[in-house]
Amino acid sequence: MKSLWIHMSVILLSVKCVASQCIGSEPCDCHCECCSIFCIGFQARYCTSCAKGWSGTRSNSCQRRNVAYNAAVRSSSTNTNYYARNAVDEETGTYALTKQEKNPQLTISLANMFNIKHLFVKVYAYQTSSFQVFVTNSTSNVLSDNDKCVEFPVDAKDYFDDSVSCNRNIIGDTIVVRKVSTSDILLVNEVKVYQCSQGTYGDQCEYECKNCLDSRCDQYTGVCENGCNIGWHETCLDNRCELISEPCSIGCSSSWYGTMCDWKCPKYCESSCDRYGGCTDCAAGYFGSNCNQCPENRFGKNCSLTCQNCMDCDHVNGCIECSTGFYGDDCKETCSEGCRDRNCDKKFGTCLNGCINGYMGDNCKTRCRANCTTCSTDDPCISCLVGTFGTYCEYACSNTCGGNKSCSKIGGQCIECSSGMFGPNCTEHCSQNCINPTVCQRDGKCFSGCVDGWYGPLCNRNCSIENCAQCISRSSDVSCASCNMGYYVDYTYGNCMKCPSNCITCKNESKCTRCKPNFYGERCNDECNKNCVNGLCEINGTCTIGCNNSKYGAGCSENCSLNCMHCHSKYSCEKCLPRFYGLTCRGTCPGQCFNCTSNSNCEVCKPGFFGPRCGYDCRPECLTCNSGDSCTSCRDGWSGRLCKCSKNCKNEDCDSDGICQSGCNGSYYGERCDVSCPSKNCQSCDRMSGNCTECSKGLYGINCTDKCMFGECLGSACDMTGACLRGCQDGLDGKECTKISKLYTKNMFYY
Repeated sequence: MKSLWIHMSVILLSVKCVASQCIGSEPCDCHCECCSIFCIGFQARYCTSCAKGWSGTRSNSCQRRNVAYNAAVRSSSTNTNYYARNAVDEETGTYALTKQEKNPQLTISLANMFNIKHLFVKVYAYQTSSFQVFVTNSTSNVLSDNDKCVEFPVDAKDYFDDSVSCNRNIIGDTIVVRKVSTSDILLVNEVKVYQCSQGTYGDQCEYECKNCLDSRCDQYTGVCENGCNIGWHETCLDNRCELISEPCSIGCSSSWYGTMCDWKCPKYCESSCDRYGGCTDCAAGYFGSNCNQCPENRFGKNCSLTCQNCMDCDHVNGCIECSTGFYGDDCKETCSEGCRDRNCDKKFGTCLNGCINGYMGDNCKTRCRANCTTCSTDDPCISCLVGTFGTYCEYACSNTCGGNKSCSKIGGQCIECSSGMFGPNCTEHCSQNCINPTVCQRDGKCFSGCVDGWYGPLCNRNCSIENCAQCISRSSDVSCASCNMGYYVDYTYGNCMKCPSNCITCKNESKCTRCKPNFYGERCNDECNKNCVNGLCEINGTCTIGCNNSKYGAGCSENCSLNCMHCHSKYSCEKCLPRFYGLTCRGTCPGQCFNCTSNSNCEVCKPGFFGPRCGYDCRPECLTCNSGDSCTSCRDGWSGRLCKCSKNCKNEDCDSDGICQSGCNGSYYGERCDVSCPSKNCQSCDRMSGNCTECSKGLYGINCTDKCMFGECLGSACDMTGACLRGCQDGLDGKECTKISKLYTKNMFYY
């Protein structure tokens, strides 16, 4: 007997499936904790729970796989024993934790390339932070915006525990979770990447790909990836695969038409094509049942309009740009001859580039006085032609004026001087001791300073002191007021001496005032402490930015206490690692407490627990809670204050017993909206009885199983009683179009 039980145990352990298929009419491969009929002591009809790494509905044996489960994973750094593998172990009490650093990240390497749209991410933020999720290729060394799946914020001391959706489907084999920060830690509880078994689709991989080629369909939409099986339509409404030997029963998909839905609807058809007549409403710029583009110089709805005087006739909007010299909606008006370049506003004829010389007005039709460049009705001469001035521009400017020889309209003073000249009338020469002697200010001062050896506003005084930035004169002597960088003034002799080698500036040969980076001391001969952030310190050796983690003191040479992240002394810690508390971080938080201030005061509990010491369990439907009768977040499929409300309740409105108050969503019925309508063809059903109240097109009856009179009803459309909604075919009459029309009988008799 003992050997028999050993033999039975071997059988039970060996029946667990490892494949991941759900193909054709065969049962789906099993991914449950146990797939044997003997697991629970009697013949089991349903899977009791999913195996690690698998989830979904148990009715089809857990077909949703977490491809990130136990995948290869690494982090940018590891904080104590919080290893990266904790983020992919599907354990609620473990997490991966990095050290404090810039943009910490976790990288998960999947076994294969996957088409990824949704991921599940659970992270924690000690301070308000932004998290990024990337889906990339293992051969790529740099993350780019094209790899970014999503970016989301998390408030301080809060979890993000939800699915995230990429802005598009991304194919890749590497997942990167990054915290955007100049200096912080990254805590990741779990990352899950769900993929459906071949032959299934849906949020829980609960649906099977019916009639799809190779049983392959998009895991999110269910649309067949490789088309339908041989003998099935691919162009029916809602991408349904129907028998190719028969017309699509509910019509064609939006981009197809024809009796067999085998004609492609034109690209520019503004409405769905008529199944038998093609497009009946083309977009502007197109015409005909195939929506062909308008011929040249024709545009608008049905190509009914013609372009004239047009440089660019758009087949949709007509004339985009008139030919030079024309304006108006139809480009039939002529621009004024006074418009510069004969270019005017397409709508109003206003000159776009202003008037040519000698014209004024919005349309440049009025001539100015002689020598006037611009004028208006209020001012007969606003500006003069180059080289003239005066009220009516009747005088010539001086020959000493520079540039284009222009001068002020009133008074005739030169606007600028000729090269190398200055003065009110530009009659004096700039000093040759200017760095650029061809340009000086109007009063003769040099713009760019003096050449070496000269000083003074006009650079007409000689300075012979080497490395002197600024000379000054006292009586007949010349001395240096300030030296160039790296030199100091020797006040005894008034000249410039070189500073010590690591000085940027100094007072004398033994007193530096500013050191080069990474040095300090009176002569800048000492190197900064290596524990200073970026190796930077002040001239007295104090770290400029502060100390690196777990160090303190003026020179950042002292160690903080164990479990302390930041401190100013060994006996006073500012911030402890998670799960520790106290001035020296030696206290350990109790039980299910994630973060605490004392042994009796927990600030953050692990999910599923509450209380000052996190010693109480939340309700089973709660993900997090503050008390035993109030949830702060619900597990999947539940909502409301007590998480008793099914998501099938309309507006998620239910009472404390879970009974829906505003009806059901979609094809569900019952007090708690937890029962599916009796037929997949039910669009909606009565909440209490479950009888169908709305059927798919072409069907009727309380279970939507009766077909409308296909050959008699127009469009095969009928109401819930079978009465034809759009009338009867010619020669038929009656509620269900089963009677021969009296008029039709008379006509037959007459003929």
